Amino acid sequence: MPLLRGNTASEEWIKKNPGKTYEDWLEKLQEPAREAAAEIRELNEQMEAAETVRQNNEDTRISQESERTLAEQERLDAEIIRKANEQERLEAEAACKAAETIRAESETDRQASEEERRAAETIRNESENIRNKSEDKRQHDTAEALEQAGQATGRLNELCDNRDKVIDGYWWSYNEETKEYENTGEIAKGNLMYATFAYGDGRLIMRTDVEYDGPRFRMNKYGRLKVII
Repeated sequence: MPLLRGNTASEEWIKKNPGKTYEDWLEKLQEPAREAAAEIRELNEQMEAAETVRQNNEDTRISQESERTLAEQERLDAEIIRKANEQERLEAEAACKAAETIRAESETDRQASEEERRAAETIRNESENIRNKSEDKRQHDTAEALEQAGQATGRLNELCDNRDKVIDGYWWSYNEETKEYENTGEIAKGNLMYATFAYGDGRLIMRTDVEYDGPRFRMNKYGRLKVII
């Protein structure tokens, strides 16, 4: 019987892909890992973009909060003025109608300041709502990006832990959906065949498989072995 030597995975792949080299085979093995790494990079970029949006919204909130603080300070200043004017009105009530006019004008200023305060308070509330919505979106986007990154990392680890393997002379490939190995039907051994010989009654007998197409051997009339290629 001929002796068989199983091909390595690279030799079998090169045999099925004429013109390819061992380096091409190594490049093929690394494709799943590179694809998973590209997915992780993309997810990281999405996380960075979400963080940039959150930071921009935070800067806007801080700016609006500063404006609200300034408006509140103006309101307080106006309130101080109003109280001072009111005090003047109380002190000048008995003096003349001119003091009453001053009091009325001061009250008008107070009302205008109160309107400004209310407007500033409305702006602050709107800014706070925007900040809350931005924070909710940031947390949601961050959680989603982390989940996707975890899934990509898990898939990469799963592929690395479950490479193709040989079972009963066939290549078995891992199915990510069923989580089981499946027979690809590809034979995991080569078809290298050898001739065998026997000698009897002065004759050399050569035995081979039907598919054998290697060199032939025979003995000439001088008893020398000749190889026919």
